[in-house]
Amino acid sequence: MSQIVLNNRQRNILEAINSSEFATVHQLAVKTGASEATIRRDLDVLADGNYIDRVHGGALRSTSTTYERIHNEKMQLMQDEKKRIAKKAAGQVKEGQSIFLDSGSTTYFIACELISKKNLTIVTDNLEIVYSVDFDPSSSVIFTGGLIRRDYGVVIGSLTQEAIKHFKVDVSFLACDAVDAKNGIYNFNYQEVEIKKEITKCGRRTILVTDHKKFESSALVFVCPLSDIDLIITDKGLRDEYVKAIKDQSIELMLV
Repeated sequence: MSQIVLNNRQRNILEAINSSEFATVHQLAVKTGASEATIRRDLDVLADGNYIDRVHGGALRSTSTTYERIHNEKMQLMQDEKKRIAKKAAGQVKEGQSIFLDSGSTTYFIACELISKKNLTIVTDNLEIVYSVDFDPSSSVIFTGGLIRRDYGVVIGSLTQEAIKHFKVDVSFLACDAVDAKNGIYNFNYQEVEIKKEITKCGRRTILVTDHKKFESSALVFVCPLSDIDLIITDKGLRDEYVKAIKDQSIELMLV
């Protein structure tokens, strides 16, 4: 089934449902200013696309593992947590080092934290970083190239994958769509998985940057076990059971 293109109202409805896990038709009508009949039609569209689970009188957040948020949506979610994670992550970078910044909103915020550091070499597949982050003039930015997924702020494909194989950086910063604290890292889009695997290989040190909600999410495709990660930086919302599972694997963990 091809992916349904959502309008702004439907995206707002989806965000409201995902934020609260459940919303009634009446609540969504008040929130959007649309009629309840319109909301019901919108919910039917969202349910058909597996974005939500339709129930009597409203809708539940979907348990589907196939829905991938576009970049602009990701940028709005968990911003405070992502910025704290980014600040801590940037503290792991020393002037003069080489780094890889993966796709994603958290890695974009890391880039913003690095603009005053000198003599960095930044390799990235992140379009937002290339388009809008002004690093110190002493630093160099290398873009991997590849097939553009414009709505998702990233490039993909064999060109991207092959380009990453040519680099060995001091630190790779990896992002993801979901984390299973015992089994590993997952992503929605299978076309990005091989690229992410190369990102873990190209860093002398690999750091996973992700907010705690990713530990409570599911995604379609396995990327790598947590044993491939040297350090996980996440926020203090992470549940104790996940903290224990990570530490049981002797993986360094920072909570911010």
